[in-house]
Amino acid sequence: AALRDRLSANPDSAQFQCEVFALATEAVRRATGKTYFDVQLQAGEVLARGDLAEMQTGEGKTLVTLLPVFHAVMHGKNVHVATTNSYLAERDCEELRPALELLNVSVALLPEDNDTDAKRRAYQSDVTYGTGYEFGFDFLRDQLTLRSEQRDRLGDAWLRSLTNTPKPKATLTQSDRSVTIVDEIDSVLIDEANTPLVISFFTDDSADPKPYHVAAEVADSLNDNIDYHVDETQSQITITQSGADRIDAKQQSRPSLKLHRPWRIYVEQALRAKHLMKRDIDYVIQDGKVALVDQHTGRIFPERKWRDGLHQAIEIREGAELTAETNSFARISRQRFFKMYQQGTGMTGTASDAVDEFKAFFSLPVVPIPLNQPSRRIVMPSRLFADETSKLRAIVDDAILRTNQGQPVLIGTRTVSQSQDLSSLLNTRKASHELLNGIQDADEAAVIQSAGRSGVITVATNMAGRGTDIKLDADARDAGGLHVIAAEPNRSRRVDRQLIGRTARQGDPGSCQLFAAADDELVDEFASPLAKRIRRNATASGEAKLDADSILLSAQQRAEAMDFKRRQRLMQHDRWIDGVLQTLVGETDGRRAG
Repeated sequence: AALRDRLSANPDSAQFQCEVFALATEAVRRATGKTYFDVQLQAGEVLARGDLAEMQTGEGKTLVTLLPVFHAVMHGKNVHVATTNSYLAERDCEELRPALELLNVSVALLPEDNDTDAKRRAYQSDVTYGTGYEFGFDFLRDQLTLRSEQRDRLGDAWLRSLTNTPKPKATLTQSDRSVTIVDEIDSVLIDEANTPLVISFFTDDSADPKPYHVAAEVADSLNDNIDYHVDETQSQITITQSGADRIDAKQQSRPSLKLHRPWRIYVEQALRAKHLMKRDIDYVIQDGKVALVDQHTGRIFPERKWRDGLHQAIEIREGAELTAETNSFARISRQRFFKMYQQGTGMTGTASDAVDEFKAFFSLPVVPIPLNQPSRRIVMPSRLFADETSKLRAIVDDAILRTNQGQPVLIGTRTVSQSQDLSSLLNTRKASHELLNGIQDADEAAVIQSAGRSGVITVATNMAGRGTDIKLDADARDAGGLHVIAAEPNRSRRVDRQLIGRTARQGDPGSCQLFAAADDELVDEFASPLAKRIRRNATASGEAKLDADSILLSAQQRAEAMDFKRRQRLMQHDRWIDGVLQTLVGETDGRRAG
């Protein structure tokens, strides 16, 4: 309280930040028994001034967050701490709650259900922990509330002025957006930024299956490369003139179809469901329903739906329960929402690969933070295989060999399907293991906690790739530490680096290795000459002894460049919308003034 009083009297005091950090440090020591390393204090100072801290995995980013949070609160600002998933939000909130409460700072976890009162209470706290997307969705919900607010009739404002009665304000859920600190900021603002946040509601009409069934029949009757073309790299379907003619002819023969959009879009979505959307990669079937898989986190979101009839096209294709379509009522890009905060910053261990994008889009300079202890990580040369089958077989062989020697092994997969295939192979070999892919009911925290035990095999999607802290037992440390196997290169090198960052943390021993196959998505789409070389040089076991790390890196850079252009287009679209809205507001104000 004394420090707050002194700050209000001398807000520009250079001594203030030092005393704030000292007070926070002592609160953390009393509440948790932990003390800050010098590099953690350095990272806290970077965040407090609004820059982006590149802090390597395992360096204690959760604890660092408390420093800029307390600094902002002492300046009278509320803080939203955004994480990539609800598991990390709850974990970080509960870990720092004792120290924050000791500092008389109120802290709350943002619920992800539709309990508006509980959300409003969470936002009234000094510090609110939640997922980045939930903060964005709550903003959109408030915008819908404002839109539905009753407009003044002619004379209402004059009558209120006579009685000195203010206009009633809509009750919003979200508090002011003062400061946000984003954990794994490259995941939230770059990896996931190709997909805008959209609030949708079900239409009043129940789903009529007839148009979707007919569209699926038409899609199956069309000839690939004659009536349409599939571009898997760009994820696009292009219908030719002959295809358009056949589609139109089918509609004319079925005039009774009740349509919500042009007939051609129904068929195009049926083709997309057939050729581009993959089960156990883009979606899973749970309890007879289609549930989306988040490609960046590996998590499953049953409540999310694809728009414009794509979700229904997949349901028809899979014979799943047909749901009603949704209409979009509010939309915002993640980049645009982030920039609505007075101050926004964050941390990640993989910002160096996106320095230019952070500077151009968000005016965020990246400040590298040195390691607290030298890394003992052993990065082994990549292994290459002619096909997925031989690659998965080799992964299982390597994992069993290492666990027999006492090492724990974490196998990171790009898709749910791949994690299931590896689990099946391990079961065939009678190799005990844990599976973490969002489908099974295993407790995530328990799986992560056991992953560092000697001789344990853990198979996980990207759920285990960010924010998870795998602790080693003594036997595992003596056996060489955690060994991480990347079962397939991702489109972004940063995603691979996050997975690798699970091992050899804080001076622990550890190792990692990438396995790639000629039919992997990245290799097939962005390095086809390498795929041919692998197949040509493969031995009877399916493995090819080639040095291709630089080629794989180049392929990832091309994929990242394509994704960067998509984000640019999304930002340009958002700016265009802003320009249109400002023009409309200006015209409206001009008419009112006239």
